[in-house]
Amino acid sequence: MIMTAVIFAFMAFHVFNAPMPSEMVQRAQAFAPFGLVLGAIVTFLTVGWRGVIAAEQLELQRQQITQFTRQNDAKDKEVLAKLVQDGAKLLEKNAGTAENLAGVASLETLLENKETAFHQTAMSLIGDFYIREWATETLAIDAAREALMRGADQGLVAKKSVKFDAEPLVRPVVWPAVRGFKEQTYLGGTMYPQSFAEVSRGLVAIHRAIVIGCSIRAEGSYFEGCSFFTCHFERVGSSMLGCEFDNCNFPGTVFDGKHAALLQLLVDDKIKRSFYYAGRPPKAREPIEWTLFLEERQPNRIPVAGSVEAEPTM
Repeated sequence: MIMTAVIFAFMAFHVFNAPMPSEMVQRAQAFAPFGLVLGAIVTFLTVGWRGVIAAEQLELQRQQITQFTRQNDAKDKEVLAKLVQDGAKLLEKNAGTAENLAGVASLETLLENKETAFHQTAMSLIGDFYIREWATETLAIDAAREALMRGADQGLVAKKSVKFDAEPLVRPVVWPAVRGFKEQTYLGGTMYPQSFAEVSRGLVAIHRAIVIGCSIRAEGSYFEGCSFFTCHFERVGSSMLGCEFDNCNFPGTVFDGKHAALLQLLVDDKIKRSFYYAGRPPKAREPIEWTLFLEERQPNRIPVAGSVEAEPTM
């Protein structure tokens, strides 16, 4: 730029110092092409220089934005970590119901954001609280159960396996619907259809419980020493041959296990007031005269919705 200005100054001095006007015109005409070239060069250099400056400014802005984003991410992590810390403190054993509710609410906000590193921690903390306090049946337990279900819908798992034991309790226990655990084991208590439909979405083992009105497919489910009332069976596993059945539906049901154990179940009258539909008798490894033990009913009427005779919808 400075060199260009010097050249133009020299040209102007040379032109305007001509002794005669005619010679001044000649000099101006001689230097005109060089002036155009120099002007073009100046324009090119100016544009290029501005482009370099703009690129440097953009890079500086990008660095500033990156730094600002990192600072915000760090602040966000601090906030989320504080939520986890506060939630865990509010779910401590000696905290009251109000504190427990606040703790569940604090942790539940993290379950819906799987982009953070804290959603699994929050799910585990809520699961630990539910496992420890499920028998208290407080509002906080209801909230924790709903949070676990929402977390399960997000694909989160609180614990691989968990056991709920109602047998030491003096009061009757009706098992609620809960998910969020890969494997669940229930001892005692009573299981109804809505709860079983949820818990059986994973692996479930039920021991010495009362099971009412459920549709049993057996896949992923284990029963031992249970009493079934008004249930519908697609398959009866070998572990279920030690259970009792009352007013149950066995349409085309497959009985697994040793034939002798099945015969013993039938002879001991462990299946009472139960039936199958004509043309759809149960199936066993060896032939059995099912009419000796079960009532054969004609499916010639529309069953009442929710009754044991209604075909299952799950």
